[in-house]
This record gives sequence, structure tokens and C-alpha cells, in this order.
Amino acid sequence: MKKYLFLIATAITLGFTSCSEEECDHIPGGVVKESIVGSWYEEAENEEMRFGENGTFYDKYCNVTRSSETEGHWEYDSKNNKLTYTYSFMGQSQFADWTVKDLKELSFTISSTTVADHKLEKIVETYQLEVGESTTILFSEAYPSYMVQSYKSKNERLASVTSDGVITAEGEKGTTYIKVSTDKGNVWVKVVVGDDCLDLWYDYVSVIGTNYNEMRNMLSRLGEPYNQGQDYAFGFLHTMHDVVDIVKVYLNPSTRLTSEIQIVLKEGMADAEILSYMDSHYYKFAENNNNIYYSTLEDMKSSKAIVVYNRAEKTVYIFETESFLNSTGEGLWKDYSKGLGKTSEWLVKEYGQPYAIDGDYYYYKFSEGNLQYCVFQFYGGAEKCTHVYLIHNDNLSTTDVVEYLNSIYTVFEKGTLDDQYAWINADSLEKATIGIIYIPASKSVSYQSLN
Repeated sequence: MKKYLFLIATAITLGFTSCSEEECDHIPGGVVKESIVGSWYEEAENEEMRFGENGTFYDKYCNVTRSSETEGHWEYDSKNNKLTYTYSFMGQSQFADWTVKDLKELSFTISSTTVADHKLEKIVETYQLEVGESTTILFSEAYPSYMVQSYKSKNERLASVTSDGVITAEGEKGTTYIKVSTDKGNVWVKVVVGDDCLDLWYDYVSVIGTNYNEMRNMLSRLGEPYNQGQDYAFGFLHTMHDVVDIVKVYLNPSTRLTSEIQIVLKEGMADAEILSYMDSHYYKFAENNNNIYYSTLEDMKSSKAIVVYNRAEKTVYIFETESFLNSTGEGLWKDYSKGLGKTSEWLVKEYGQPYAIDGDYYYYKFSEGNLQYCVFQFYGGAEKCTHVYLIHNDNLSTTDVVEYLNSIYTVFEKGTLDDQYAWINADSLEKATIGIIYIPASKSVSYQSLN
């Protein structure tokens, strides 16, 4: 853990109005009784603003409709309470004029003729934590005249906070803010878990598991969906977003809860930028030619969601973890090993009628996904399945399969040969109930009961 000061971006050279010291009221750096210099947060827009003493300005925000950052300069006319941003957009200088109201030590409001009021509250501390680390908010010591009433985290999946102000990085990575409510208003503590990386889109993982009304409320600023829920699907256009083109939300017909979200990105988005965001926010556990698989927690099965980036489609898929594991088997295929010890009647009920039956073997053939075949064997005419064999497609490399199986099972060193790999489903052979062997030459993965 480390506490760090914000680094103000290198200033863009601009010519400020020249005037004598006596008559000048255009003040870069805000040399007034209550200064706007520092870092500020607006909760409604999830927006952070920084005003440097040298007149540099930085703004970033990430919400449903927009996600962007801006750098430039600011000037404050204290006589008329006018704040002006100057920044570059598409190669041209742009100006934004605001009226400053109710300027206090730890908050102020800006407004304009075209935009509603924005109340900015001071970011008083910033912490960078690794997952599992904790730290204590020091606001009460630094501002003894303020009485703290409560602490509340904007995203408890990233960082929780106790009633005593102890912050803990819970397991997910990214940036969140802690609201410190006092007898004189709110202030904020910024918490970065892992690497400090710009958010490219809204925290759609938080929408997973919500019902229809909750989902629509969270995405209300996107307006009405362009389709009206056919097959429990809702599509939202992102006309103003710099990164996202369309978001599609799918509800599970059985539970009526959000189980899948698709984020269709702008065509011009660079893979490097997307992967930088994904790697800084999630935990990669598998990859093939088209898809990269991530979990929101290091322990995949405990994750709130599984996040998949499809390079070819320029689309990010977010799945509710349980439904993803049930449908795809923890990343590359279903967990067909659960067929071990089951009867043929159970197989038919679970997977439907087999493609073919040949003696002791029940064959299932696939037209989609990463597998060609799944074969259940009833060795020697046994009543219950004794072996399960999977044949994967050419799109999966040996590395893909080995890394995937490594993420789930324990490598069994004594069973590993030059032409095959072996795993067990426990940390020791004595505890294991299943043995797994992968033979790259035949693209086959076999599961055998050890009981």
C-alpha cells in the first residue's frame, strides 16, 4: 500500500491575459481565501477534476453515457466568480465557461447557462492498495474541526470501509471512492486497487444479477432500449460514448435476472488499449485464437462475473459466473467430468440423446464451441460411466488447453510424460477422485474416476 500525490499533467502552453498586479483578477492557481486548487469529485457523474497551482487542469469521468478524460488549463476570475477551462479537442482549442458558487474549504458548485449545477467535493486522500491490503482514513486527524458521521464505499467489490474508517481492498481491481460524510458536508477518499488505469466504460459487472426494474434504473440515462425485450434481450445505443457503440443486456428467462451483457466497442478501438484495461481490472485464466477469458476475482468460481473479450467481434461479453460455468464449463468447455459415476439415463436427461451409441461408448457431437466430441464410456458394460473423453477443435492450441487445465486442477508430476500431461482434482493423490490426461497429438482430454 502507498499513499501518493496526484501528478499534474504537463501544461499546454497558452498565453494568459497580461495585466498589472493591482488590477489582475484572472488567477491561474486560484489565489483566493478558499482555493479551488486540488482534486475534486462529483458523485452524480462519477467525475474527478484536478486544478493545479500552475493553472493545469485534468478531468476524467466514467458513467453510463460517457467515459473520457481531458487535459488543459484553467483561469479563475475571482471578481466575477468565473471559471474557464481551455483544452484541445480534435486539434482545436475549446473553451468552457462556468460560474462558481458557494465556494467553501472542501466544496464548491459550478454552473452554466446550458448545464445543470455540478457540486464538487474535495478528494482529501488517495491510496493505492494491492488486493487484501488495508489502510486507515486520516481525515479526522488532518481536519479536527470536522465531525465524521459515516463512511461509505462507492464499490464494495473493490474496497470496503468500516465505521472506523479502515479501508480494505476486497479482491476486484480498479478505482473507487469512499464518501466521508461530516457535519459540514461530504469529502472523498480515492482508492486505486492494483494498477491505476483509466476506466473505458461503466461498471457493467454491477448490473449482473439485477432484476428488470433494477437494470432499467441503473441504465436509465440511456433512455428506452431500441428493442423491447424480445427473448429477454434489451439493446441500448451509446450515441455520445467515445468507446462503446451498443450495449445488449440479457435476462435469464427462468430467474428474470440479468445474466449476460454484451459491450460492442467502436470499430476504431485499438486492441492494445482494450487489453490494457482488461488486464488491469480482471484476472486472465484462459485464451484461444478469438477469445480472452477473465474472472473478476482471482478465484474464478467466487467471481461475480466472467468477462470475455472477442477480438474479431470487438465485443466484451460479461456473464454471470454460475450460468457461465454451467453453459461453458469454466472457460473452454462444460464440466463433462460430472458424468463419471452416472447412468446412461442420467446422461440422456442431462445432455439429450447421444449422436451415436457404439457398445460401451455414448457419443455426443458438437457443431459449435471448442469441442468436436464428448464420449462417455461404460467400460466392460458397467452400469455407470467410468471414463469421459473430449476431442477439442483445431482452434485451441496445446498452450490454451494446458493453461486452462492448470487453472482448475493440480499437476500430477508422476503421471506427466513427454507426449502427454496429467492432473488430479485435489492437492494430493490420496484426496483425488478424478485423474485427467491430455494428449495433444490426438487433441484428447480424458477423465477417469480414481475411486
